[in-house]
Amino acid sequence: MHDGENREEMDNDQVVEDEADGQEGVEKQKGGRKRTKMHHVSDRLNQPPQRVHYNGKGQPDGNNASEFLNFIATLVKSHIPIGHDDWRQVDISWKLDFMKTLRKFYVVDGELKDWVGGTTHKKWRDFKSDLKEKHFKEQKTDEELLACRDDRITIKDWEWLLTC
Repeated sequence: MHDGENREEMDNDQVVEDEADGQEGVEKQKGGRKRTKMHHVSDRLNQPPQRVHYNGKGQPDGNNASEFLNFIATLVKSHIPIGHDDWRQVDISWKLDFMKTLRKFYVVDGELKDWVGGTTHKKWRDFKSDLKEKHFKEQKTDEELLACRDDRITIKDWEWLLTC
């Protein structure tokens, strides 16, 4: 197969990649939504952070608001462990590291910081819920569930999720 051609697996559980659309680093499960690492944002590491405009409620509303929110979701899934019952149990060092990483790409001032904190919590909780809904079927054994671990989750956190 040549660079730029589409690669596709026919099985519904297999990953579908489309290299021709310019979305480097994007994987798509057939019939589902794309999973991205948002390389177009992370490639800006050596550039000044982008300013995010927000409304009177402290919510992003500028041209890059959607990108900003999607990048938060991507960082949450890759930077914050899910092995806790409650957001308040997540060690503060993970949250600070998350904010430090986010600030490498976006200007997060005092007004936006509160909104980011609440959104991060919600994205973390939604991610855990989505994992359970997608992977944890009653008819699967623990061994089958361990075998289908999402690659973004450590084995330790996946085992914790099995016990919840």
